[in-house]
This record gives sequence, C-alpha cells and structure tokens, in this order.
Amino acid sequence: MAGGGETGPEIALIEESVANATARVRFFRVAFGHASPGASMGRPEVEEILADLTRGGRIAVDWRVAGDVARDEVKLAFLLVLCFESALAFGGRIEVSHDGSAWHARARHDRLRAEPSLWALLGGADGAAAVGVTAAQAQFLLAPAEAARQGRQLRAVLTDQEIVVTW
Repeated sequence: MAGGGETGPEIALIEESVANATARVRFFRVAFGHASPGASMGRPEVEEILADLTRGGRIAVDWRVAGDVARDEVKLAFLLVLCFESALAFGGRIEVSHDGSAWHARARHDRLRAEPSLWALLGGADGAAAVGVTAAQAQFLLAPAEAARQGRQLRAVLTDQEIVVTW
C-alpha cells in the first residue's frame, strides 16, 4: 500500500471486491433509479453492466436486444433479472430478448428455487399476497409497478426448470 509496486493476493482480492461492488452499484442505479423521459441506453453499455455484474458468478445473463433501448425498459428488465436471481440459488442462465412488440425473459436451471407466491405478484396478485414480502424481495413489488407505469402487463410462467416472463 506504500507504493512498492508489489501486489499480493490480498490486493487482488481487494481489487476484485471493489470491482464487484462497483458493478452492483451500476446495476442498481438502473434498476432502482429514475429513468428520465426519452433517456436510452445502448446495447454495449447494457452488456457491459451485465457482464461486470455476473463476472465470476454462477449466473450468466444473455442480453439479446439489438440497438438502443429506452432506459425505463432496461430498468424493468433489470428488476426482472433481480427476480430471476432469487430463483437461481444454484446458478443458471437468464436470457432477455425483445421481438419488436413484446419483451421476453427466461431463466433456466435444473434446480430452480422459485416461490410461486412471489411470481404471482408479477401478474397482479392481490395486495394480501404482498404482506410477507421482505426487503430482499422488493423487486417483486417494484417490477409490476414499473410495468404498469409503462402501460405493460407482466405474465410469468413457472416450471420445474424454467421461468418465463413476458411483457
């Protein structure tokens, strides 16, 4: 730390921790931040944020959306990525795509840990279902609120090995 030029495993670990924290902050700024009207994000920026977020982890995110995208649409997709993370305790793959009219997100793993009551919230389950939601699950309340703000309706379908959300 005195500038001797030598770096050991401790410094490498600190650098890795800082990089991980920076990646989470960038991701959270999009997912939970304000999206100004008309603001957009380019594909390279979105892919960089997702690559930094998942580097060295058990989850991979494949952004299959071409070109620039409105920031509020990326915000909703990122909130859903957080929802998928909660079901991918053992790792897995998340794919996000847009076909011009509808968005699709899919998570896959042999051993999903999805709580059906949380996923029902995305489809507009009644307010009573939200009573047991913890702070760590806030994305399950924020995603449908953001979708409604955008004039979209979320639809989630769960199987033993896959979750598909369309909007």
